[in-house]
Order: sequence, then C-alpha cells, then structure tokens
Amino acid sequence: MVGMYLLAPALQAQVGVPEYSIACDRGEGDACYNLGLLYYEGWGLIQDKWKGMALFAKGCDRGSARACYNLGAIYANGDPVGQDRVKAKMYMRRALSLDPGYSQAKQALAALEG
Repeated sequence: MVGMYLLAPALQAQVGVPEYSIACDRGEGDACYNLGLLYYEGWGLIQDKWKGMALFAKGCDRGSARACYNLGAIYANGDPVGQDRVKAKMYMRRALSLDPGYSQAKQALAALEG
C-alpha cells in the first residue's frame, strides 16, 4: 500500500478513499489512519473531524501508532472535542507502546507530563 504521506492531498482522496476504506475494513490500522486523515483535514472530501476521529480510534485499536498519536494530539488541543490531558497522555503512551521510537509522541508526552 502506498503511504499517505507520499501523495498530494487531492490525489490521496481521488485514489485513496476506496483503497483505504477496504483495507481499514480488513483490519489494517494505517489504512484507517490514512482515511481518517482525509476526513479530519478535509483533503478532497467534505471535512468531518468526528468521522476522522472515529477512524483514528479504529486505526489505533488496530495497531497504528500514527492514529494513536493523532488522537492524543486532538485531545491535547481540544479540537473538536474538549481538551482532555488524561486521554491525550493515554493515546500518546499507546502510540509509544506500538512504536517506541516515535519521536513526536515522545515529545508530546513529555510536554503533557511537564
């Protein structure tokens, strides 16, 4: 599967939605993350942050460190949910348990705990 970060946003939506949707339904966490990012950011789709969050949660449950990180960042920033530092830390820790070298998650967790 082509990584989301390799495609321009318009192209991601054009070629990615059906592929990511099928892969997410099959249990591929990073596909759920990629699809969630399209919805959350509104890249080539009507923006729907709630749907994006639901897909990040699905991706996190299926082993995507990036999906867990995004949920942590969403709860840390409070958009579109209310800010919740406890949930933010929980998702950052989950991201690190899946990928111990994930530097963004390490930095975010340190800031939340600092």
